[in-house]
Amino acid sequence: MTEQEKTLPAWFYRVNKIYNETQRPVQPEEYDEDLSSLSSWPETEDEDDEDWTEEEKELAKALMAEVDDAKQEELYARLNELQIAREIENGADVDENGDDDDDDGDWQDTTSEQSYDGPDVFEYYVFKDERIDRKKELLMDPKLKAVGRAFETKFIDEVKAAKSAPLQRTLGGQGFYLYSTDDLEHYGLNLHAPSILEFEASSGSDTNVKGSIVLEPSRAHSIAEFRAPQIGSVAENITAKTTIEREDSTAERASHQISIQFISDDYVKVTAPQDFVFEDDFEMEEEDLEQGPQPGPDAPRTFEYYGIRRDLLKQRNEGEKSEEMAEEIWKKALEEIKEVLEQKKKSRQEQA
Repeated sequence: MTEQEKTLPAWFYRVNKIYNETQRPVQPEEYDEDLSSLSSWPETEDEDDEDWTEEEKELAKALMAEVDDAKQEELYARLNELQIAREIENGADVDENGDDDDDDGDWQDTTSEQSYDGPDVFEYYVFKDERIDRKKELLMDPKLKAVGRAFETKFIDEVKAAKSAPLQRTLGGQGFYLYSTDDLEHYGLNLHAPSILEFEASSGSDTNVKGSIVLEPSRAHSIAEFRAPQIGSVAENITAKTTIEREDSTAERASHQISIQFISDDYVKVTAPQDFVFEDDFEMEEEDLEQGPQPGPDAPRTFEYYGIRRDLLKQRNEGEKSEEMAEEIWKKALEEIKEVLEQKKKSRQEQA
């Protein structure tokens, strides 16, 4: 039997079927069904890390702290090698990407080159790369979420502690960065620019404003014109109508209602229904209801977002960092881990 005649991995046929039936890109979570699990990140020093060697733990922490893409790839490759070697030593039969042999059928693409050139060769290597990326995501996601949670909570606590004060600024032209652990936990980690709520004055009106609320690029909602809170008002709560445009201009626009509480000039709180949070700008077909993330059974019916005025953060020299949330997560919240790794490296050098 030639290489080309061998059966491709079982996961490929399942994923390829999804692709052919839906005619859309395969979603990351659709690789999970038969994805052999890469050892999960130990949540604590005493939990779920019995099988990890000290070198694996140190590499994993370094991987989480590294911001350079090339170095991340090197660290991930080395960590993967160590874990595969350990699994083989424990009796498992795995290939270079950590896949159990029962996932791969008769086909073993064990070289770094693209050795398969049979039918579906393009789809096979595209899906294979996406599947490996999904493994990396599953390895890193728990710790990234933990760091993201700490980042969001820092600002959420600031808003919660803020006292109501009479409004002194007109709303038009104001923008607020939004923070939400609800969104993080139930929709997913957003490594794009931070969520933002913005307002602009409506033409021909001194009292009305309109705006937008962008949770991430694919979840950009327009806010219909409404009467702005009056100067001097305190803790005013307004209900605003939002719409989201589909990629296909002929598709129906989704509409929701959100609540915006103006705590003071610097702080707001937004309450939004679950449907609003999980709405995106992809054109949805009846037979394709899982285009994007879907709410789990424990997702709240309403999500809370806490906003801080953009200019206030910039005045405190936090605005630029907030605009680059991903970099902030990597560099600031993991600073302690990097210091520990540097101390360990220095200690090893002194002992050598």
